[in-house]
Amino acid sequence: MMHEEGYLLARLGMSVEDAERIEEMCDDKGTAVKCLLRQFLCDLIDNDKSGGSDARMAISEWYRCSDFQTATNNG
Repeated sequence: MMHEEGYLLARLGMSVEDAERIEEMCDDKGTAVKCLLRQFLCDLIDNDKSGGSDARMAISEWYRCSDFQTATNNG
């Protein structure tokens, strides 16, 4: 693993195993992790690159129900 990747994983509070699983999921869909993250964030903020209303609604609901206080305290 490159130094930059280790830094990013540490900043995100993710394990190498988590990152590898995300990469596998993206590979299964024929996309890159950066494309997954970009699409997710575009749907979250509802910008012109959003994937559509169903994606926006699902991500908005996930965001509304998420407990970021707990996630922040763990990372």
